[in-house]
Amino acid sequence: MPDRPEPPVARREPRTYTHHGVTLEDPYAWLRDPDYPDVKDQNILDYLTAENRYFEAALEPHRSLVDELFAELKAREPETESAVPWREHGYWYQWRFQAGAQYRTWLRAPATHAPAPAETDPSWTVLLDEAALAASHAYFDLGGLSVSPDGRFLAASMDTTGDERYVLSITDLTTGTEVGTPIADTHG
Repeated sequence: MPDRPEPPVARREPRTYTHHGVTLEDPYAWLRDPDYPDVKDQNILDYLTAENRYFEAALEPHRSLVDELFAELKAREPETESAVPWREHGYWYQWRFQAGAQYRTWLRAPATHAPAPAETDPSWTVLLDEAALAASHAYFDLGGLSVSPDGRFLAASMDTTGDERYVLSITDLTTGTEVGTPIADTHG
C-alpha cells in the first residue's frame, strides 16, 4: 500500500480578544488576512498551498473512481431543464438550462394568456442570461434577482471572484441600461 500523505498542521499562535467583557481565544487568527479577499500574507498562502497539495495527493489514488462517478451522475441529469412558469405582477417567469449549459437563462412573458413553451412562444424575452454574464469571468455566481412590481426594473446580485461578496446592480428593462452605480460588497 502506498504511503499516505500527511496533512499539514496549522501552527497555533496564542491570541485573545475581548469584546463586550467576553474574552475569546483564537490560536488560528493568523490565518485571517486583514486584506481578504486579496490575500498577500505569504505564511497564509504557503499554508493554503500545502493544504491543496495534500488534498490532491490524497485524492489521486481515487481519481479514476471520482471521474467515473462524476460521469455517471452527469449522465443522469437531463440535457435541458426548466422551472415551471410562475406568474407574478402581470408576467410569466421561467428559468431554463439549455443542453450543455452551466448557467440559467431567465425569461419572462406578458401574462395575457396561459404560458406556452418559450421555444414556440415569441412573447418570451430574455430577462437575464447568466452564461453571457459569466463569459468574461473565471468565476460567476448569481446571488439573486428580483423584478420590481411594475416590471420595469431588475435588481441582480453577482459574485465574479468567488469571495462571496456580491455586486448589486439595477437595470431598467425598458432601455436595457444600468440605473445608478452598482453597490459592491453585498450579501447574495
